[in-house]
Amino acid sequence: MESKQRPAASGHASYNAAAISLIQRAAEGYDEKYGAGFMSCTIYDTAWASLVRKPLDNGSGEKWLFPQCFAYILAAQSEDGSWDHSVGSRIDGILNTAAALLSLKRHLAEPLNIPFHHDLESRIEKATTSLRAQLTAWEPLTTHHVGHEILLPALIRYLEQETDTAAFEFEGRKSLDLLSVVELPSFQLEYLYGPARSPLLRSLEALIGFIDFDNVAHHKSMGSMMASPSSTAAYLMNVSQWDDEAEQYLKHTMLKGTGQGNGGMPSIYPSTQFEYAWVLSTLSRAGFSASDIECPELQTVSRVLLSAFESGDGAIGFAPSLQADLDTTAQGILSTTSLGQPLPIDNMIEKFDAKSHFRTSAMEREPSLSANCHALKVLLRQPDISQYTSKIQTTSRFVCDFWWNADEGIIKDKWNSSHLYSTLLLVEVLVDLLALVDSGSLAGLLGQDLESRILVTVFQACLWTMLRQDDNGSWNSSVEETAYGVLILAEARRLLMFADLESPVNSALDRGTGYLRSFHVSGPAPLWVDKVASSSAIIRDSYVLAALRRAAAPSPEEKVAATIFNRARAARGRKHVKLLKMTPLFSQTPEWQIQASMTESVLFQPMLHTRRLEIFPRKNMEDDNKYFDIIPFTWTSCNNRRGAFASASFLYEMMVISFLNFQADEFMESCAGTVFQSRTDALRQLVDRAFQQQQQQEGDAGTITCQELACNGGSFDLGDIDHTSYAEVLIPLIKFVTYVTNHPYIATASHHDRRSMRRELRTFLHAHVTQLEDNNRFQLQRQQQQQQQQQQQQQQQGQEEQKGGGCATVYTTSPDSFFHWVRTTSADHTSCPYSFAFVGCTMSATLLSGRDCFPTVHEKYLAAAACRHLATMCRMYNDCGSVARDAAEGNLNSVNFPEYAPAVSGPTTTTTTGGADLQKRALLDLAEYERGRLYDALGRLDDAARRTGDAALDRAKPRQMAIWRMFCDVTDLYGQIYMVRDIGSRMAVAAAAAANAANAAVAPSASAGVTGGAAAASTIAAPAPASAAAAVEAAPITVDAAPIVAATPIEEAAPTVEAALTEEATPVVDSTVTATIDDAAVTVAAAPVEETTLPVEVATPVEAAPLVEAAPITIASPIVETAPMVEATPIVQVTPTVPAAPTVAAPKAPISSVTLPDQPLPQPEKDFRVMDMARTEMTV
Repeated sequence: MESKQRPAASGHASYNAAAISLIQRAAEGYDEKYGAGFMSCTIYDTAWASLVRKPLDNGSGEKWLFPQCFAYILAAQSEDGSWDHSVGSRIDGILNTAAALLSLKRHLAEPLNIPFHHDLESRIEKATTSLRAQLTAWEPLTTHHVGHEILLPALIRYLEQETDTAAFEFEGRKSLDLLSVVELPSFQLEYLYGPARSPLLRSLEALIGFIDFDNVAHHKSMGSMMASPSSTAAYLMNVSQWDDEAEQYLKHTMLKGTGQGNGGMPSIYPSTQFEYAWVLSTLSRAGFSASDIECPELQTVSRVLLSAFESGDGAIGFAPSLQADLDTTAQGILSTTSLGQPLPIDNMIEKFDAKSHFRTSAMEREPSLSANCHALKVLLRQPDISQYTSKIQTTSRFVCDFWWNADEGIIKDKWNSSHLYSTLLLVEVLVDLLALVDSGSLAGLLGQDLESRILVTVFQACLWTMLRQDDNGSWNSSVEETAYGVLILAEARRLLMFADLESPVNSALDRGTGYLRSFHVSGPAPLWVDKVASSSAIIRDSYVLAALRRAAAPSPEEKVAATIFNRARAARGRKHVKLLKMTPLFSQTPEWQIQASMTESVLFQPMLHTRRLEIFPRKNMEDDNKYFDIIPFTWTSCNNRRGAFASASFLYEMMVISFLNFQADEFMESCAGTVFQSRTDALRQLVDRAFQQQQQQEGDAGTITCQELACNGGSFDLGDIDHTSYAEVLIPLIKFVTYVTNHPYIATASHHDRRSMRRELRTFLHAHVTQLEDNNRFQLQRQQQQQQQQQQQQQQQGQEEQKGGGCATVYTTSPDSFFHWVRTTSADHTSCPYSFAFVGCTMSATLLSGRDCFPTVHEKYLAAAACRHLATMCRMYNDCGSVARDAAEGNLNSVNFPEYAPAVSGPTTTTTTGGADLQKRALLDLAEYERGRLYDALGRLDDAARRTGDAALDRAKPRQMAIWRMFCDVTDLYGQIYMVRDIGSRMAVAAAAAANAANAAVAPSASAGVTGGAAAASTIAAPAPASAAAAVEAAPITVDAAPIVAATPIEEAAPTVEAALTEEATPVVDSTVTATIDDAAVTVAAAPVEETTLPVEVATPVEAAPLVEAAPITIASPIVETAPMVEATPIVQVTPTVPAAPTVAAPKAPISSVTLPDQPLPQPEKDFRVMDMARTEMTV
C-alpha cells in the first residue's frame, strides 16, 4: 500500500459500494417473525441446546432433539480436553468447558438416539482435568462477564450431581459462592412469576431446581426466553408440557443463525436492533451519508429501527424481546438521525438519567463508560444543545474521570472486552465536545479545569493507542481491534495537539490499514461479551470499512481544540525535547515520542499553575516557570517511554507532589533557613511542631493566627526570632504536612504504608535542617581559612588558568563520614525516600484496596534497600552536576568531604590543581556503584515470589513493579539532566580555554590548527543549579566541539587540553557520556551538526575552575562486589568497554556552536562481564 495515498472519486465510489453491500447482507437474513442475527456460535449455548430431550411421539421414550449440536461439541474439543479456553477471557473457557463436559457426561449415561462414541470416557477425563486446571488458575473477583456468578455455581452443582464426578474444589470457590449468595437474593425468584421482565430470564439454566418453569412461560417472545438459546433450552428441558413454539425458535436459530445448520448455536438470537444500529452509526461516523449508501435494503433496516422505537416508547434493546438499554437506544437514535429521521431524546434521558451520569439499564450495578459516551454523543448532536448543557457538563466530567482513574488506560466495558473499543468511544465523543467548544456553542460551560482534563484524556487515549501498535501494524493481531485503533488515530488527526505529530500518525495509519487490507481471517475474534464472548462479522466489517475510509481521507486543515490548546507553550518546550534526547535514558527513543510527551506535559500545566500558591508563599522568590515546565515532562516522558501508562490521576498527583517538593526545598533554604539561620535547633523543633499541629488542626492550618502560635507553641525560646516570622515559617509547613498526610491516597492506604510515609516526610524536613547546619559549619570553615589560603589560592589560580580544574575545598570540620552522610542526610534531602513512600501509599490505595504495598518482610526490606540506593545515586549525580554552583553559594557538596582529598592530592592539602575532574570521576564511579546496587535490589524484589494467599494482592505485583521502575526512571532522569548540563559546561570552558591559549601563543606550533585572527565565541556556562528542574536553565553553549569518536574508560587517562595544545596545538574537547540502559550501553555526545543552544540560564561561574581535561565522564554500570543472587544463576551480561578517544583536530572554522544529536547514537563496542541479567532489567 502506497504511503499517504488518498483515493480519488473512484475510491470513494468503491467505499460506497462496499457499504451498500454490507447493508444488503444485514437485511438479507431478516425474518419478519424472528428478525436477524449475525452473532457467532458459542460452545456454551450449543452445549445447552444439545441437552434438550424430546418425548417420542409414541410415548415409548425420549430422543436428543439436536444431535447436530452434540456433534458440533465433539468436533470443537481441543487436544487438552477444553473448549475455547484460549479464546477470550478465562471465564469463557471455564463456562464453555463446564457446559460441554456436562453434555458429554449425560450423553455417555444415556446415548438414546446418538451413535455410540467409544472415546467419550477419555474425552470426559481430559475435559475434567482441563476444567480443574482452569478453575485453579481463575480469580473470580477479576471477572466482569454478565451473570457468571450464578451460571458457574449452577454448572458445578450439575456436574457434582453426576454420580461418578468428584467435587470441584478450587481456591476461588468461596469467593464465587459468596458472589452467588449475594446475587440471587437480589432477584426475588418469585418476581419471575409476575408480569415484569427480569434480566434473570436470560439465565434460566442457572435456576434448575429453584423455580417452577411452568410459571415463567408467559415471558416467552417468539418462542424464546429473552433471545437466549441456552435459557430457552433450559426452559424447554424443564417445562411440564412440551412447548412447540420454543422448539421452533431453537430450530430456526440453529438453521438461520451464523451456524447455518452445522449444529452451532449463537449466544443471542435475534440481535437485529443491536447490529443494525451499530452498522449504521459506524458508517455514518466514518462519513458515509444517506445518499452514499442508498439502496432498498437501507429502507428495511431503517424501518426495523423506527418500528422498534415506536413500540419501545422511545427506547430499544439488543433485540425486540429484551429490556431497553442505553447503548442500543443511543446508537439507534444516531442511526436514524444520520438517515434524516431524528427522534426525540427526552424519553432516553428520563429512562436512563442517574444525575451524575447515565445508567445502562434500570437494574445496573456499575456504571458503564460506553453507555455514557453513547448518550453524550446523542446530546451533542441535538440542534439546540442549550437545553442539555447541564447533562453535557456532568456526563463529560463522568467520562473524563473514568479515564483519569483507569490504570494503564485500560477500561473494562461490560459489553466489549477490548479496551480499544472503550477508548474509541471516549475519543470520538470528546473530539466532538471540543469541536463544539471551538464553535462557541459551549463557551464557558466546562471551565478551565475540566477543559484541561479533557485535553489530557483525549491526548493520552490517542497517544497510548499509537504506542501500543504492534510491529505488524495491528493491535493484538485482531482485525476488529486494529479497526478500532485506526479509527482512534483518524480522530487524533483532527486535534491541534497532534499537528506536530502528523507524520508519525500517518505512518501508524498506513501500517494499520495495510494490516486490514492484507490480513485474511476465517472469523472475527470474540470481543462482544454476553454470558460468554462472541463476535459479529457484520459489525467487524463495518468497523473495518469505516477505518479504511477514515484513514484514506485527507487530514483536516481546521484542527479541533484550537481555542483552548496553548500551542505556543508547547513550542517553548521543544528545547526540553532536545535536552532529553541527549540523556542516556532517551538517546534511543524516537524524537517524535519525546515531543509527544512534551505536548502531553503541557496539557497538565494549567492545572498545576492554579495550585502553585496553595501551600508555600512565593514572595521574593525566583520565577518558578522552569520547573513547572520540566516536572510534568519528566513524568509523561518516563511513563510513555517505559510503556507503564500509569493513570492520568497518578501522574497528576505525582506532579503536584514533585513541585511541592521543589517549593519545600526553596522554602526551607530561602525562608526558614534565613529566619532560623542561627537557631537550627528551634527550626528542628518547629518541624516537629508542624506535625503535632497538623494532627490537632485536621487540615485547618490556614486559620491559625500568629498569636495562637505564640501562645500554644512557645515551648522553646525563640531568641531574637519574632512571632510573625515564626508563624510565616510554621503555617506553610503545617499546610504542607497536612496536604501530604491527609491526601486521599494516603488516607485509604494501609496503616503500615501511612506510617512509613509520615516518618519519611518528617525525615525529609529534618534533613533540610541538618543540611542547613552542615552548610553553616562549612561556610564558617571557609571563612576561617579564607585569609590564610588567599595567597595560596592566588598562586593556584594562575596554574588553573593553564591547567584548569582545582579541587573543591575540603570539609575538614565534618562531624560525619561521607558514606553515612550521603546515605542519610543527603539522600533524605532529595525527597526521594518520602516520595517513594508516597507512591507506596498510592499503590496501596488504588491497586491493592488498602493492603500493604509490599506485603512480606522480604519485599519490605528489598524495597527499602532499592529506595536508599536510588536516593543516594540521585544525590551523587546532583552533586556532580552542581559542584560550581555549590562552591559559589557555599553549600556542602559530596566532593567537599575529606575522603575525596587523599585520592587526589594527599591527606593534608585542602585544594589541589588539576584534581576537580578526578573528584567528579570518583563521585560518578560511586554513583554507578549505587546504580548497580539499585538494579540488584530491584531485581531481587521482582524475583521475590509473592504467595500471600490473597490472589488479588499476588496478581498486582507485576503492575506494581512496572510503576516502580517508571518512578526510578523519573528520579534517575534528573541526575542525567544534571550530567548533560555539566558536560555542556565542560565543553564551553574547555573550548574557550583552548581558543584563548591558541590565540595567546607566540610559537607557530602553539597556533597550529586555529584560524588566524578568528575570535572564538566563549560564552561561559553557569554553575549548576540546585534543583533538578533548574538543570535545564544553564548558560547557552556556543562552542563548536570536535566530533566525538569514542569514550575513554575511567581506568585510562585521557590527554588533557594542555597536553594537546603543547604537543599538537589541537584542543581536544571530549564530551561523550556512556550509560547502561537495560542490557546495552548508549553513548551520548554533542556533535557539530547544526547550531542549537542548550537551554540553560545565562550566568558566569563563581569559584569554578575550568574543566579542561579531554577525558569524558562515563556513566556505566561497574557492579562492584556483587552480592549473591537469590535463586538466580548468574549469566553473561553485555557491559560496554569503551575504547580510548583519539585526538581529533579542531575545525578550522570559528568556534560557534554545540549541536544536539537528532538521530540515535551508535552503540559502542562491548565486552562481556559476568552479571545477572535479571538484576539489570531496570532501565537507567
